[in-house]
Amino acid sequence: MLAALLALSVSACATRTLSTTDKLNREVAEPKILLMPADVELSELTAGGLTELNAEWTLAGQHNLKMALNDHLHKLNARFSEYQPLPQDDPRYDTFQQLQKLHGVTGVNIRTYAFPPAPGLPGKDGKFNWALGPATSMLGESTDAQYALFVWLRDSYTSSGRRAMQIAASLLFGIQLQGGQQIGYASLVDLKTGEIVWFNLLARESGDLRDLASARESIDTLLTGLPK
Repeated sequence: MLAALLALSVSACATRTLSTTDKLNREVAEPKILLMPADVELSELTAGGLTELNAEWTLAGQHNLKMALNDHLHKLNARFSEYQPLPQDDPRYDTFQQLQKLHGVTGVNIRTYAFPPAPGLPGKDGKFNWALGPATSMLGESTDAQYALFVWLRDSYTSSGRRAMQIAASLLFGIQLQGGQQIGYASLVDLKTGEIVWFNLLARESGDLRDLASARESIDTLLTGLPK
């Protein structure tokens, strides 16, 4: 299902935002944001239109995104800390791992149902009302953070075989085959309530996370409007 959703056509460059606030809660004078490890995969789009994960590209993308996220939050003068992975024998390990996976699934659902022209889900009443659940409070308690920033990104690059197919399809049939895409979303989560208070979607046909400068541009675009 996820692969099918990612295959949806995207505009050349687009970000869309849903939120319940444009400012951080100041019950604490300087709210702290916990930066979660970015969930990122880089792949090659084959001639047949399938995506093949590339481990080397993914490692490069993870490294570049980590630097880009830190740079962006520093530019905002945000008070933040990076999530430090727990040992596997820690009783909280499984819970925190599941939160990362839950964010990925929840983001796909928000993208599918919360943005027009989607009809929305019953019970939402047209409101932006999404959450990762009460387990997020454990993150806050263990890190002294009030918010967590989750980032999910998928980058695909057109192979030479796919490029040849695009040219042939255009010349012979007058149709345009989908090329590589960059699709991602970022969520700011209130760790006390588990609610997603800000969500930004990035969907476009440009960008290259294998390159640090391009990764910085992607993060600057993805985090545009992040509450401060």
